[in-house]
Amino acid sequence: MKHLKQLSIVALSLVLIISACTPSDTTSTTETTLKGNWIKKSDFDGNGRQGAVSFVIGDTAYIGTGYDGDRRYSDFWRYDATTDSWRQRAAFPGVSRNSGVGYAVGTKGYIATGFDGTRRLQDNWEYDPATNVWMRKADLPDGLNNPVGTGARYGAVAFGIGTKGYVLGGFNGSHQKDLWEYNPAADAWNQLVSMGGSKRQGAVAFVYNNKAYVASGVNNGTPVNDFWVFDPTNATAPWTQKRNISNTSTETYDDAYTSIIRSNGVS
Repeated sequence: MKHLKQLSIVALSLVLIISACTPSDTTSTTETTLKGNWIKKSDFDGNGRQGAVSFVIGDTAYIGTGYDGDRRYSDFWRYDATTDSWRQRAAFPGVSRNSGVGYAVGTKGYIATGFDGTRRLQDNWEYDPATNVWMRKADLPDGLNNPVGTGARYGAVAFGIGTKGYVLGGFNGSHQKDLWEYNPAADAWNQLVSMGGSKRQGAVAFVYNNKAYVASGVNNGTPVNDFWVFDPTNATAPWTQKRNISNTSTETYDDAYTSIIRSNGVS
């Protein structure tokens, strides 16, 4: 009888262990593997386009310029995530364009470079959301000992860190990877150490913990897979290469890196 009672206790324990190890819901493998969720928000109020620019100031996003296949735009819009609404702002006063860059420094936003259908551009404009006013600033320079016009480009990438803005690479007659720092307080540009790796246009950049990360793009028709981080506090060696964005190692971590490479993406 005592032996039978012990067997019953063991059997009950096994049932409890199995129950505890069984999922209590129907969560799929996909749901437990993927992170985040997409929610549809209000469509852009302006006309559809490609090659637009954007920047974020505080919690408000701004978008403008671009090309729809027939015409280039100079309209400018802001998006309020709190109200999920768009509002048109003062039109960009520079020539209508696509494939320019947008970046924000402090409370001001900037649009620079691009293509107007005939010319590569190197002008640089500042937007003040408090007054809804644009002001032209110093053009992106031609470069140290470089031919006149090399500051004019399209397909570059830009970002802001701290009190400075940065424009990198693009196409100015050939592909580039030069880096330019813009100081709004002095309205002046300074050429910094170029990015390592491949030249490119149509790359993406994002800023995390006051460092900028640059990836993707195309160089002479070939997509590039190198990935770099820029640290503005390291004046002599600001660039560090990170893991490639394609499957180039014998390790397993990058086996699924089959769809990251692209050009003219956004981040």
